[in-house]
Amino acid sequence: MIAFRLVYSASLGGAEGAHDSAFEAAKRKPAIPVLISLAGEMQKSFRSAGTAVATMVATAETASPGAEMMSQVMTGRTVAGRAAMRTAELALERAGGGAFH
Repeated sequence: MIAFRLVYSASLGGAEGAHDSAFEAAKRKPAIPVLISLAGEMQKSFRSAGTAVATMVATAETASPGAEMMSQVMTGRTVAGRAAMRTAELALERAGGGAFH
């Protein structure tokens, strides 16, 4: 289960970098409603990814091996991966054109 911790912590780190960069870029733009909404959605995705990774790791380390434990871990893996990717997508959208160069 160490691999899950490493892989998904790295994914979460990438999402965190995108998240932080988008908020830094936002300081140079006006606070219009659509950008505020994107920031909120990005924050929600980032927190979902973090919660999923933490829950997945805790389950893998403490639950008894079996089908139920693996189902919980695989669900966490899916949620964490999707939320991390969504965070990065929203960060690019929030940061605007400069993020694509």
